[in-house]
Amino acid sequence: MDFRLQMVKKRLGTIDKVLLVASGKGGVGKSVVAATLANHISGEKKVGLLDLDLHGPTLPLLLNHGGRLKGREDGIEPVVAGGVRLVSLGLLTSDKAMPLKGEVKRDLIIELFSEINWGRLNYLIVDLPPGTGDEALVAVRLTAEKASAILVSTPSPHSLGAVRRMSWLLAGEGAKIAGLVLNMAYMADSIGVKPFGSYDVEKVGEEVGVKVVAELPLEPEIASSTPINMGKLSEGFRKGLERIYEATRAL
Repeated sequence: MDFRLQMVKKRLGTIDKVLLVASGKGGVGKSVVAATLANHISGEKKVGLLDLDLHGPTLPLLLNHGGRLKGREDGIEPVVAGGVRLVSLGLLTSDKAMPLKGEVKRDLIIELFSEINWGRLNYLIVDLPPGTGDEALVAVRLTAEKASAILVSTPSPHSLGAVRRMSWLLAGEGAKIAGLVLNMAYMADSIGVKPFGSYDVEKVGEEVGVKVVAELPLEPEIASSTPINMGKLSEGFRKGLERIYEATRAL
């Protein structure tokens, strides 16, 4: 038996809820949703944020933290970014690409879950790698007892088809799905303009098999700059984050 799996169970024992933020493909704003949701919830809860996008970790940039993680006797100590405890490969390595393949990625994910000392958390938000590959599957299986998931997609047919496959993977593993977030659904400064065209929210939910819990706008503040300034997000975006939070609390 892999002793690390026992350590994973011990680490998760100090965490009330694990929230997996998942997408069927890249480029839909999944990491932005994970970062802003973590920041939003941290106003009233203890929140950790784990960046498992191994090939393109962006959370340190989005949350404006350029430091390095430190290993201590009792495990890896997260950095604190705006009230959120953060762990990302972007804080472990230089800017050079890391060639990761197959079993190496699987082992790295198990290692992270077993070595990070989060302390007491109400929420651990996990930014999963995009798609239905082995990395996402490993994370889902490690956290299955405590996890629920939020799916992120744009309203485009191609993206919705990909996120539907992701919902099948999660359902097949017995994961609870809190809802579907349609990101970049409309322009924040002009609610009538929809970059991906018109759509019926209920029909989208039926096609994917997951209820739409929030529609987030294409946010000029996010599109034009990093890190994210939460104070400059539109009212529509902030209300969307609260709807996502409410959906996770219902499970």
